Amino acid sequence: MKRIAWLSVLALCSAVFVCAQSASKVKQMTGIICDSGCVVQQQDTAACDPACKHMRGEAVFIDDEGGVREIMNQDVCKTHMGMHVKMTAVPKDPKIIPIHAGEEWLLIEDLQDANRPPQ
Repeated sequence: MKRIAWLSVLALCSAVFVCAQSASKVKQMTGIICDSGCVVQQQDTAACDPACKHMRGEAVFIDDEGGVREIMNQDVCKTHMGMHVKMTAVPKDPKIIPIHAGEEWLLIEDLQDANRPPQ
C-alpha cells in the first residue's frame, strides 16, 4: 500500500514539473509582422521598411529589440503584415525543426493588433 502511495506522489510531482516546464516556454512578445523581403538592417538591429511593396509571402516577426524570427504558422499572421502586434508564441528549437539551422522559429498561439485594446 505504501508503495502505491509513493508511486502516486511521484507521478503527481512529475506531472506538475512537466506542466510548469511547458508553460515557461510560452512568450509574450511585441513587434512587427513583416514580409521577409522588406527587412532592412539599421545599425545592429532589423526593421521593417514601411515603403517596401515586396510581397514575397513569407512573414517574419521583428521584435521591439530588432531581432528577427521566422513564423511557423504563416496563415495566422498574413492579415497583420506591416502591423505592430502583441503575440503569445512558443519558440521552437531549430534542432527539432530542421528548416534553417540556427534560426529560432515561433509558433503563434495568439495575435492581436498592439494599437487596439484587448477584446
